Amino acid sequence: MSCPVAFTGKAEVVLQVLAKNLVLVPTGQDAGNYFLILCNNATWAISELINAHPTEIAGYFGELALKFAELLLSKGVIFL
Repeated sequence: MSCPVAFTGKAEVVLQVLAKNLVLVPTGQDAGNYFLILCNNATWAISELINAHPTEIAGYFGELALKFAELLLSKGVIFL
């Protein structure tokens, strides 16, 4: 959101890194909620990039949608 020039032309690399963090790890392996925090931050960052750079993100939307669907359908997600 704050660095649009830095993101321009680097959508694929940035989204690959963020998408790798769209995972939940069973609680026993993640005592400090490290993976939950990474997943939350990645989700927030992706949403900001979609708002700021919709045309650059458009080509990756299908892949991101699949990752989000997988995340939402996992047993580790709790809706409040």
